[in-house]
Amino acid sequence: MSLTPRHRWCIDKIVQCFSHHEGGIVDDPKVQSFVRKPDVFLQFASLFSCDKGTREILFIHYQVKEIENDENVYSRNFVVKENDLGTKEQAHLFLSYGDSE
Repeated sequence: MSLTPRHRWCIDKIVQCFSHHEGGIVDDPKVQSFVRKPDVFLQFASLFSCDKGTREILFIHYQVKEIENDENVYSRNFVVKENDLGTKEQAHLFLSYGDSE
């Protein structure tokens, strides 16, 4: 998958936003690897196509995904979260449209 100048611009902005994030290293190679994932690459391609019916915005997150705990309360820790098994989950990059949980 070849990255276009639009991909490069997005990668630069993601690195700029998250490169100083506490507890994690978000650098150019890590973001390039994320953008090259087939599902993520397709979402960016759809965004860049400007076709009718495509979504016009993507949100990139760097955190442990929000998970509902036993008390049905959403807990969030942006860097590390201990799961039910006592192991720690590290923050990672993921994509959403802003309307998903």
